[in-house]
Amino acid sequence: MTGDAGPILGNTDGNQTDPQELAITTVQTAEPILPPFYIPSRGDGPLRQAEILSNVHQHRIALESLGSPDGLEIDPIDHELAIILSQDCDLEQDFKRRESIVREGGRIDELDDKLLPSVLLCEVGTERAIDDAIRPLGRTIRERFRQNHEERYQFLRGVDATDDAAAEGLEAMGIDFKRYFTIPTAELYAQLNGQCRRRCRLAPQYLEHFSTRFSNHLSRVGLPKNHHDD
Repeated sequence: MTGDAGPILGNTDGNQTDPQELAITTVQTAEPILPPFYIPSRGDGPLRQAEILSNVHQHRIALESLGSPDGLEIDPIDHELAIILSQDCDLEQDFKRRESIVREGGRIDELDDKLLPSVLLCEVGTERAIDDAIRPLGRTIRERFRQNHEERYQFLRGVDATDDAAAEGLEAMGIDFKRYFTIPTAELYAQLNGQCRRRCRLAPQYLEHFSTRFSNHLSRVGLPKNHHDD
């Protein structure tokens, strides 16, 4: 045998290996599945925290009618959109208690400690309406609003028709945390039998973000003088 033997390539059994089998396979990693922003509302069951309702009617006593011999007058306030701030646990307990009372043929006592006398809501406007309101304050605050860095306001992206129980969709929205109000619970449920409609609710992570920002706004402390002031 003359010369050095060269390296042995391929299989030792004489079978030829398909070159495609030797190719390096690139593993394709799937894009992470992001949680949804919104969940369509159900047509039944308890109202939910961070649920968006349309055509909500608030009724307020006209101040000039107080003490009038003609009796009280009511000023209606129509909210094109509103979002529920009351907590899920309170809403669910209230709903189950009302169902139980009706099923047993009883009478609802608003002093029942398992009932929620009123539902806390906040007015919802369009992004454009909030932007127009804060425009005189400058571009910086408008940018902070869209990034949810401005403590008084909440920006909500638009809702796709597939995430809207009404199958209509909603354009981008803005919330001023000062524009909160209450409606008696029984009255709000009664409105659902009329023009008021359940549209969608924020998905869990976005609900927590929204709820935390609202509570932080209410719990802020006004100082007589800021630390950085001279």
